[in-house]
Amino acid sequence: MSLKRDRDEEEEFEEKAEVAKKAAKTTKKSTPPIDGEAVFTIGPKRKVTVSLFKGNILVNIREFYEDKATGEEKPGNKGIALSLDQWNQLKTQMDQIDAAVQARRA
Repeated sequence: MSLKRDRDEEEEFEEKAEVAKKAAKTTKKSTPPIDGEAVFTIGPKRKVTVSLFKGNILVNIREFYEDKATGEEKPGNKGIALSLDQWNQLKTQMDQIDAAVQARRA
């Protein structure tokens, strides 16, 4: 019986070590802001950035990934870049979008 308990305790220790290892991975350094870029985290791997590209302000909503070689977070291909006009249009429609979301919940 003692041998089974020792194995159970060892498995529990290994599971806790794995959880701690995963938690440490999520705290790796993130890509620093470039040229005064503002970064807002909206999920574990999703961020909103406000940046300047070729003289235009862009609002990016993008998925990020971890570069295995450097451990840095980098922007991925999945996402959308909104021009300032598109961003302002989206903001004016927020109430309607929110109402549509609430209607789907019902």
